[in-house]
Amino acid sequence: MAPSFTVIATAGKPILHRDDFWLTEAPVHDEETGLTWFTDIPRGVVYSFDIKVGQESLKRIEVGEYVGCLALIEGDKEHLAVGAKRGFGKLNVGTGKLEYYNILYPDDQAKQDLMRINDGTVDVKGRYWAAAMRSFGLGVPQNEGAVFCSDTKKSLRTVKHPVAGPNGFAFSPDNLIMYFVETRLGTIFSYDYDPETGSATNETEFIKFDPEVHGPGAPDGIAISEDGDLWVAVFNGNKVIRFDSKTKDVKGIIEITTSKQVACPAFVGEGLVITTGKLVHMDPEVGKGHSPDAGDVFYVPLPGIKGAEVYKVRFD
Repeated sequence: MAPSFTVIATAGKPILHRDDFWLTEAPVHDEETGLTWFTDIPRGVVYSFDIKVGQESLKRIEVGEYVGCLALIEGDKEHLAVGAKRGFGKLNVGTGKLEYYNILYPDDQAKQDLMRINDGTVDVKGRYWAAAMRSFGLGVPQNEGAVFCSDTKKSLRTVKHPVAGPNGFAFSPDNLIMYFVETRLGTIFSYDYDPETGSATNETEFIKFDPEVHGPGAPDGIAISEDGDLWVAVFNGNKVIRFDSKTKDVKGIIEITTSKQVACPAFVGEGLVITTGKLVHMDPEVGKGHSPDAGDVFYVPLPGIKGAEVYKVRFD
């Protein structure tokens, strides 16, 4: 029997649509400018839009390389910090020029060609966390990726290896817990986190997805609300699940009935921006049939619910 959930909200029509959206991901909001940024990873494109305006405000930056995650930079409005095909870089939002400052595999060209950064986030001290996995069109991801941390001095360290399907990262509101999603394992891991040193220890299987409990699909992107709850996109599951951070219980879901491949949520005001995928090689019916809005971006109002603080990358 399929599990039943309390429905917190049901997504309506997408706030953004393009016929060529493929895998929209990694939304991040800039409160100062009012812009929300996101990436379409396989297209090599970064977008921005104003949530108050919607489709008419959508702007497109052709990068020409896979960009897996985005972050704002402290004191710099001309660039975004990105996790991209070969590592960590700065993207000029005016010109679209990408300059890398940390290459993941500087001495291994074959590994550079094989891998790409998929998702990431920033800690309270401005360190950029992200993970690499096998790139598109190169076969099924294997247990060959890694989690990296790029600090404020632009030094890079490998924190966890190997991983196969790394996805969302997030921090608890008190910055003492780091969460990391391993999609291919269907698992959200938690770590004790020391913000002063950037050390993540005591890896724990926080939530293991079970179809009988959580329904179909696997965990993908993640957002944290002010109360510490986890809001987890369920890829191939048509939903975002809200988990209680203390009990790990499902408190409710947001239904995205017209898009199956739910990819990543991010709080913008009292609501969630939710990106989705249209990976037809995984499911030929995506983009039609059961998922007419596949790849589109949704905004779901959640009155009274706000996100925990999201931090900016810092450079010393």
